[in-house]
Amino acid sequence: LDNARPFIEHSFVTQRAFETARQVEEWGLTEREREVLRLVRDGASNAEIGRHLLISVPTVKSHLQHVYDKSAIRSRVQLVARLGGTG
Repeated sequence: LDNARPFIEHSFVTQRAFETARQVEEWGLTEREREVLRLVRDGASNAEIGRHLLISVPTVKSHLQHVYDKSAIRSRVQLVARLGGTG
């Protein structure tokens, strides 16, 4: 059973990643919203996202609000939890 643990854990992670990707696809996000989403999942702040994408912090906030509206998620914490990120 101990030998099977890495396989089981990998299968679980792979399945969760697939389900998350499918869920994000269903939200109908734009490419820019998906870029912001990936950076939020990875733990970037709004300022860091803005610098990385060469957009202003208010624009980052606008993209995040669109993500929240499309996904029915209410907060960054909920978003990161849903995505399984490090945010």
